Amino acid sequence: FVATGGVEAGMAAYNLAYSTFQATWKAISSKLAASIARQWAELGAARGGRVFWSGGDDAMNAAMNYAKSTGGTTLEMTRAGQNLQNLITTRNIPWSEARPMWERLSSVYARGANKIIHFFPGTTVNSGSIWLNIERPILINNGVKIITH
Repeated sequence: FVATGGVEAGMAAYNLAYSTFQATWKAISSKLAASIARQWAELGAARGGRVFWSGGDDAMNAAMNYAKSTGGTTLEMTRAGQNLQNLITTRNIPWSEARPMWERLSSVYARGANKIIHFFPGTTVNSGSIWLNIERPILINNGVKIITH
């Protein structure tokens, strides 16, 4: 390092390479999320209706159990949801980068809802949740009836 600029030059090169990697990853992950969202849109709604949840594992499990028993689906039960979760898990993508992907997919899922959906809240629903900020406004705007369990 001494002959080529020292430790500072080495760190500068590292920082440049890392920021280039981050920008590339964001572009790739955004395109992948859009592709998954298009996949889901093409698949259409499940026969038993769409089931939403927010507020932790208990809410998710209750929603999934209800969906299974009625022939419905939660987003996580769809092929697109499973593909996205698999991508996030296998690539160890942090929530800060995964959240926009879930938001995009959730908006497509909510826009595809017809007439009535079922919602399972946890003991608390975070004010910053995808449900309150993405899904619920879309459903209300589209005149979908929300049945809360």
